Amino acid sequence: MTEQIETTLNTLKANLTRATEAMATESTTATIKAYSAAKRALDLFQAEQDQTESGERFKNLEQAASWVIKEGYRVSGKTVRNHAHSAGFPKQQKDGSYLLKEIAAYASATWDNPARPALPADGDDDHKKRYLKEQADKLTLANEITRKNYILRSEVEHRCAAAASFLKKDLGNFGPRICDDLVDLVSDYLRGQGLDMEDINLQAVIPDLQERYDKKLDAWLDRYAQSTRFGAETE
Repeated sequence: MTEQIETTLNTLKANLTRATEAMATESTTATIKAYSAAKRALDLFQAEQDQTESGERFKNLEQAASWVIKEGYRVSGKTVRNHAHSAGFPKQQKDGSYLLKEIAAYASATWDNPARPALPADGDDDHKKRYLKEQADKLTLANEITRKNYILRSEVEHRCAAAASFLKKDLGNFGPRICDDLVDLVSDYLRGQGLDMEDINLQAVIPDLQERYDKKLDAWLDRYAQSTRFGAETE
């Protein structure tokens, strides 16, 4: 790891730490967005470094073309370079590199390779069309993920879990206050009816009210966390 990469990594980690602390202190829309942005920046940087260190990208188009030819595809370096200007060809990264998985997907969908499983026989046009469509779909998906047009499921799950945690905390803090307010409201009403409140200890019911509220809150959150359709509870 170079000094510049290490400095960038430490900066991103520090940003995430500050954002996490700010969110823990006060969970507002702004702090949640700041945390999500800091985490996303760190995750993207680490993913790029992992790909670079593991050799999962080509430094330039020439290196990508050499790999395609070496893999046995019936093309020349010039053909690969010409395709670089075609729609659907893998997008060049900011540092001029190309991702291996995208080059591999494009090559598989575009050029013949005797060393790889052949396409269905020419007489089976339907199978051949389906095969080509599947390869094109894989390439499109890989490109869309790289361009950040799709959000990874893990990121969505993380955001949902964080939002649920904040919601549970806020509603949990709200429970004791609403129980106190409810007791005060009932007490005022009974006094207004001329009842002697010294003989009625409504404060004693607050723990029971709060316990029922907490159980109901847990049941709601558990139900909403399920990956099934649900309706509003009316009981």
